[in-house]
Formats: sequence, structure tokens, C-alpha cells
Amino acid sequence: MTDKDEMLPEEAFEDEPLELVDEDGKTEKFYHLATIEYKGARYGIFELAEPESEEDEGGFVFSIEEDGDEFVLNEVEDEALADAVFGIYLQQCEEEEEDGE
Repeated sequence: MTDKDEMLPEEAFEDEPLELVDEDGKTEKFYHLATIEYKGARYGIFELAEPESEEDEGGFVFSIEEDGDEFVLNEVEDEALADAVFGIYLQQCEEEEEDGE
């Protein structure tokens, strides 16, 4: 995916898929899985609602920036940062699984 900068209302982070438009004008639907705080910034973990291939499955990391009452999402292109944030998400999932047992 490329840079996303669609303005989103706060309620868009609920159960309905978000429709995001990339810089090429392609619309994709994503589900919000989690919001992670990391080094003073907020990131969202999202998955494609309709992945077209196995490569498209899994999580996508977007930075979340507030602009008044709206949000701006930008795909994190720094692979090390995306891996660090996604690692925190996976750790939280494991902890929730352990608590549920």
C-alpha cells in the first residue's frame, strides 16, 4: 500500500470497515484491529477487509494523527518502525490469549 491521507471521523474506528483512498485513487476497505501508543505517537493496526492474495493478508500499520475532530491515517513506510509497532500488537494479543485461558 502507498501513503494514505484520507480524513476520517472518530466513529470510523468502530466495527464497520474503513474505506481509504491511496495516492493512486484506489479505494481499499480496512478493519481496525488496535490502536498502539509507541514513543509518544499513536498507530493503528488494520487488516484488509477483502485481501486479494496471501501477500495482502496480515496487519498494516498506519500512523494516526488528530486534526481537530478528525483523524489522518498514513501508512508507516519505515519498516523497522512498523515492525516495532506490530510486535507490540502481537505481544498484546498473546497476553490477552493467556488471560483468557
